[in-house]
Amino acid sequence: NFPSRMTPYLQALDRGAFGNYRTLLNEITLNVAMGEYLDMRLSTQRNPNENFAREVLQLFSIGTNELSLDGTPKLDAQGIPIPSYSQTTVNEFTRVFTGWNWAAPIAAGITNFRDPMVPRGGTNHDTGPKTLFGTTLPGCPGASGAANSTCAQNEMTAALDNIFRHPNVGPFIGMQMIQHLVTSN
Repeated sequence: NFPSRMTPYLQALDRGAFGNYRTLLNEITLNVAMGEYLDMRLSTQRNPNENFAREVLQLFSIGTNELSLDGTPKLDAQGIPIPSYSQTTVNEFTRVFTGWNWAAPIAAGITNFRDPMVPRGGTNHDTGPKTLFGTTLPGCPGASGAANSTCAQNEMTAALDNIFRHPNVGPFIGMQMIQHLVTSN
């Protein structure tokens, strides 16, 4: 129902199809359609929403279980797949993805679905320290206004770098591409 939101999303996929995965991950994360669909746009420090954090891990980057380089699941001593993240991991990433919204309107009364989302500023981003796959982000305690926006941007960059460097990204994304883009004929 909102083609003006979908056009930039499809354009990002088109631009990133043969490019750098980290660049594509950033574009999709800040895409207005994705921000609306997975509730990141209105996720704030006081009202966090884990939808985007869970989906970026589960569907867009590392998958639910640790993988070997050939894409086979890593198993524990009992033969059970080893989870690639926990609820605590989702909670920490949720805190990173707080404080974003649409960019300024294109014109009076015209919502900006064209440009990437931007930090809200104020006190909307959770500025406390966060731990992402063993890497601690120190946070920006007490940051408000423009400092809160800078904190949100810096933490977003660090979080996406953290996801991109996860050893599951290559096997998981490679396996998804093979499963969905390759056919026997």
